[in-house]
Amino acid sequence: MMVSVAMITYGHEHYIEEAINGVLMQQCNFEVELIIADDCSPDHTKQIVNRIISTHPKGAWIKYTRHKKNLGIARNFAWSMLEGKGKYIAICEGDDYWTDPLKLQKQVDFLNANPNYMMACHSSNEVDANGNVFKIATRKDKVIDLSIVLKQGWFIRTASMLFRKETLENGFPPFFFDAYSTDYILQVMILKKGICKYFPEVMSAYRRHDGGVSGATPNIQFNRWSDKLKLLDKIDQFCDLKYKKEIDIQKADIKMSIVLYLLKYPYLVKVVGVDGYLGHIFSMHFFKLISLKLKKKLKF
Repeated sequence: MMVSVAMITYGHEHYIEEAINGVLMQQCNFEVELIIADDCSPDHTKQIVNRIISTHPKGAWIKYTRHKKNLGIARNFAWSMLEGKGKYIAICEGDDYWTDPLKLQKQVDFLNANPNYMMACHSSNEVDANGNVFKIATRKDKVIDLSIVLKQGWFIRTASMLFRKETLENGFPPFFFDAYSTDYILQVMILKKGICKYFPEVMSAYRRHDGGVSGATPNIQFNRWSDKLKLLDKIDQFCDLKYKKEIDIQKADIKMSIVLYLLKYPYLVKVVGVDGYLGHIFSMHFFKLISLKLKKKLKF
């Protein structure tokens, strides 16, 4: 088996068919399996998947499992990747989808020819619940290494990733299962072992909608930033403190985002309290932002 596609799903009945079809349309000269890990969805996901298995010409690619009880995002994600038998693992969550039928062929050809690369990724569209494109996530980088990801944070869209399964041979760090940003931790794990090729072509779509992990109220987004700061401390230890400078740059950006958020949603100040950790961040950066505002270098 050359490629195992890990597809986690929960409550994606409106999107799962598009996600599956994006995988089954792949034109490639190697074997592919699609591991669908249904985390006990309370909707019609099971019926939709079984219909596709029985009617689609490539339905045999699909290996569908509906867990008897909900595992949670992190454990279901880990399970889906370890369940695959492929040399390479690709990812497409149940509410995202691929747009290029040659995506896998391009990525596999590159990694086969370049054994020093651990992963290949590419540009992606960002779409709304109805598939309308509102942003194209693209970069100028041709090569991405660990220092770039630790400095700039999460920018590699999960549905663009194809990586060597051997990068998982040591298992997942304990904090993987307690974190929100499991895909970001995965990228750090992979890039600890090598570099990543970045294709400028758009070959997938990342969906933002209220029911997905990207849809967030101000309170939820605020808490995610707080959790991300704590996660970066754990990643710093995981990387043996070799990238403290890069991590500090990302932490500074997050702290600035927190302050801007508190200015935009002042009621959150009461939630965090001025004496708490995030309240301390606010007080540390507030006057810096006001200075930038007065100099007309910042809009809020």
